[in-house]
Amino acid sequence: MNSIDIFPWDDNFNTGLPTVDEQHRNLVRLINQLAGHVAFRSESLVLDRLFDELTDYTVYHFTSEEAIWRQFMPDDRHEIEHRKTHAFFVQEVTRLRGELSTRPLIAVAEEVLGFLARWLASHILESDRAMAYTVHALQEGLPLEAAQARAKELMGGNTRTLIDLILSIYGTLSNNTLHLMRELAEHRELEASLQEAKAALEDSKNLLQSVVDAAPVRIFWKDRQLNYLGCNPAFARDAGKRDPGDVIGHDDYAMAWAAQADLYRADDLTVIETGQPKLDYEEPQTTPDGGTLWLRSSKVPLKGRHNEIIGVLGVYDDVTDRKAAVEALRHSEHKFHSLYSAMNEGVALHELIVDGNGQPVDYRLLDVNPAFETILGISRQQAVGRLASEVFGEVPFLADYAQVALTGKALRFQPPFAPMGKVFSISVFSPGRNQFATVFKDVTEKVRAEDSLREKEERLRLALHAANQAWFDLDLLTGAVTVSPNYPQMIGYPSEGFESSLDSWLKQIHPDDLDGLKQQIARCLADGGPKTMEYRRRTADGDWIWLESVGEVVKWDAAGRPLRMIGIHTDITERKQSLNEQKRLNRALRLLSECNLALVRNEDEIRLLNDICHLIVGTGGYLMTWVGYAEDDPERTVRPMAQAGYDDGYLCRTRISWDAQSEFGQGPTGKAIRSRRPEINQNVLTNSRLEPWRAAAIERGYQASIALPLQHGETMLGALCVYAAEPNAFGADEVQLLEELAGNLAFGIIGLRNRTQREQAEAANRAKSSFIANMSHEIRTPLNAISGMVHLMRRSGVGAEQAERLDKIDAASQHLLETINAVLDLSKIDAGKLELEEAAIDPDAILTSAAAMVQEKAQARKVALIVHPLPESLPLLGDKTRLQQALLNYLSNAVKFTEAGSIEVGCRILERTADTVKLRFEVRDTGIGIAPEAMPRLFSAFEQADNSTTRKYGGTGLGLAITRKIAQLMHGDAGAESVLGQGSTFWFTARLKRAAAPHATPEATPQENAESRLRSEYSGRRVLLVEDEPVNQEIACLLLEDVGLQVAVANDGVEAVEQAGREDYDLLLMDMQMPRLDGLQATRLIRALPGYATKPIVAMTANAFAEDKERCLAAGMNDFIAKPVDPAVLFAVLLRNLASHDLP
Repeated sequence: MNSIDIFPWDDNFNTGLPTVDEQHRNLVRLINQLAGHVAFRSESLVLDRLFDELTDYTVYHFTSEEAIWRQFMPDDRHEIEHRKTHAFFVQEVTRLRGELSTRPLIAVAEEVLGFLARWLASHILESDRAMAYTVHALQEGLPLEAAQARAKELMGGNTRTLIDLILSIYGTLSNNTLHLMRELAEHRELEASLQEAKAALEDSKNLLQSVVDAAPVRIFWKDRQLNYLGCNPAFARDAGKRDPGDVIGHDDYAMAWAAQADLYRADDLTVIETGQPKLDYEEPQTTPDGGTLWLRSSKVPLKGRHNEIIGVLGVYDDVTDRKAAVEALRHSEHKFHSLYSAMNEGVALHELIVDGNGQPVDYRLLDVNPAFETILGISRQQAVGRLASEVFGEVPFLADYAQVALTGKALRFQPPFAPMGKVFSISVFSPGRNQFATVFKDVTEKVRAEDSLREKEERLRLALHAANQAWFDLDLLTGAVTVSPNYPQMIGYPSEGFESSLDSWLKQIHPDDLDGLKQQIARCLADGGPKTMEYRRRTADGDWIWLESVGEVVKWDAAGRPLRMIGIHTDITERKQSLNEQKRLNRALRLLSECNLALVRNEDEIRLLNDICHLIVGTGGYLMTWVGYAEDDPERTVRPMAQAGYDDGYLCRTRISWDAQSEFGQGPTGKAIRSRRPEINQNVLTNSRLEPWRAAAIERGYQASIALPLQHGETMLGALCVYAAEPNAFGADEVQLLEELAGNLAFGIIGLRNRTQREQAEAANRAKSSFIANMSHEIRTPLNAISGMVHLMRRSGVGAEQAERLDKIDAASQHLLETINAVLDLSKIDAGKLELEEAAIDPDAILTSAAAMVQEKAQARKVALIVHPLPESLPLLGDKTRLQQALLNYLSNAVKFTEAGSIEVGCRILERTADTVKLRFEVRDTGIGIAPEAMPRLFSAFEQADNSTTRKYGGTGLGLAITRKIAQLMHGDAGAESVLGQGSTFWFTARLKRAAAPHATPEATPQENAESRLRSEYSGRRVLLVEDEPVNQEIACLLLEDVGLQVAVANDGVEAVEQAGREDYDLLLMDMQMPRLDGLQATRLIRALPGYATKPIVAMTANAFAEDKERCLAAGMNDFIAKPVDPAVLFAVLLRNLASHDLP
């Protein structure tokens, strides 16, 4: 890295204290090193590191130096003041360092360099030198006061002049040196690159090898396993090896720096895996003799001929010992003086001359550069050592220069100089007390061009805007304002006699805009403008209009102070109103969108109301909003449900009603609820009808309000009330959007309530279904034992009296089973779970089958049963079971309530279409009939004609309700006609689809022969009965063994799996609900056993729902039997499954 001697060291900077001088030289070296990196635009990481190093060393130097001063001058005021200068330096560097977060590092570094060079030079030459002179005198034996007097004497005279001269030019020359060296370095880099390219063309291979071998930097390359492929001799020496060949094939753990091997290898892997170089970073290295070096390293991916990454290439240099700083400083000083002489700007150092009262009266020129002579035409001999009044014939800019010399505050200005007829751009700074230096250049031609351009621009703007705008011309010295004739009309005043001034104009500005307007005017005066200002101005009638004013300074005095400002006033009231209206509309649209999202994502009504209120205030920008529900109490109270924004107890202290007769119901909220229309109040301050709420609203800053009814259809929920901080806040379009919001909110509230009611109903329905399912299971289990025992007792032989008793038990159990089935059917229908089958049916066969089921009971009562078939045969599709169930409900009631006479059942066609046929099924009897008052509730669930009917004839009152629901599922209906004492006619209709062609109804295989076939064909087959109920085990075993089957019993699913794993069974009867392991899980496990993939498994369970059957079949079962078990059904199912399994 090249260095830049921005701070050239000279023996004049020596204090005579070796420690202090050595540290000063190190500080200067670090400053020049940082300057070199800034000049050549090093990476930010390097600059940041050098910045830290310089800062740390400066603090170290201050600590060492202050220890020396305290040793010789403890608690002396000079020593204390010296420490304060150190503290100021650290504070300033810390401030500049803090700007790294907002400014580029290079920019901050350049500013720091300028500050460091100026401050350090001044500090060494003045403060440190004076302190060192004092220490030398103390060491010679002088007392403190005498030593300080000698130091003061030594610092005066020629020494003082030399110090002042160096300090006056140091800042400017250091910056110019940096600029020049950066250009030279760039030139050298380009020239070196050109020479390298030419050499590479001649012999790239040999040159590369020679460069690698001879390079002072260390170079190495590794393979992807991080073993060394090669290096240069310098690297081998660092590793403690004789030549590069001793390094090849080894890794870092075999080198002197094994302690850093993990660090090096981690960097190598990162470069190889990411393909990204890691450049210019520092890291430690252990030397063969155990010492430590600091390296500046760079690593890049090593690529093969096909551009693939084959390893890593690294380069590093030893940066432990930074040398040659003093020589570089001397060299930099020579360049510094050369640059000073070569500057294009004039430079002069001056000493302020004051009278006996300390007032500035003149100044003396102490030094000038060649450019001074060229620009002003005054030679060095004519200027140096002479007073300004002698050189120029007057004392130019004395007040400005004196202020800089006395305060130390730099100044930059551009004044005209009348004696020479020129304008100069002058920068002034103070290198010391009562001194100032100027750096200047001639800008006369530039100023003339700018003045000409400004005048042209002025005329152009006035021409462009004169037609519809007003101009003004402000005299900045007097405050008088000249305006165009149309300006008074713009603000409502007559043109004649209109006078204006800056003060009177400012008094008419809106208070909220006044400070901002003054600041913009100040900025315009500071930099000349043009500046644009928007503000509100009061008109003649007291209203406010919006103006946009563009102003620009067009004239200055000799000292550069502004004298005249001209500009244009434009009335932008309509544009502002349009913009504000558009902003409100955009805000309302965004609010509507976000509220709609809140409606979708909320599932709680109160949370929804709170979210909407917060969105109206947060997104909509309104001051306050609340939602109130209209109560049906005697006072018709409007009860607040949610609120957001600035309330300050407004709702707590306000009573609101929607009663038209109440004084509290006359406000916007009550009226909006009653009228179902929005109630808009555009100005609370002027609307006296808002009592008794008006005072509270004004106190809280509510300027306008709107009350919107919350209604959905005919349902009135309440009101949404919105308050704004400014009057006239609710335009027509905004009101329309707010109405839409209120409508959406009402819809959302109703939706949430309906959803809640639906969820509650669904939960109740699930609970009912669960209860019914459990009830069915618990009743069917003992019913299975009862019916099974009755069957077994009959087979064992009983007497007539016992047979009669068994018939009664069987009838009671059948009645209970019918009741359960009816409840289950009704539950399924109510839950929408009853699905109709669609298969070929024969209506005549259904009539005949249903009649056959009640034939025996009718004969026992000596009642004739007559069937009337359809007059024609129709191929139809429908659910045979449900049609038969509906007919059987009617026929069972007819037999039950008819003691004599006849019962007729029939079917006829009501309507035909191309695809469907509507049939009417009827059952007519000559029974007891039904009273007219009982007819309306006849088809309701759990209803009968009267309680005496139930006591005399029995029944649940479910049959007719189920029949009507079945008919409705078939797109029909059900009804009845009856005459008390003469009989009744019950009917239902069903719309059935036509079938493509007639289907022959297969003849049912008689179940009575299943028992005999099991004995004759399957005797001895092994059956595993899986059942946890002992009574059911006993009955099932007796039934199965009675037909010759061998039965083994498993008490639950666990035992079933174990027994199936040990034994081979021909068929399994599986209960569903069992302890430890249920039938579904047991079936799945058994299916996985060897030999059981296709073995028949039949469910035999009290879980009798259709979904229970589906779950059993899905688990791998072949068939399903519901408890209580009909022996004939059991035998038929066993026969069917054993026979199907035997088929090849």
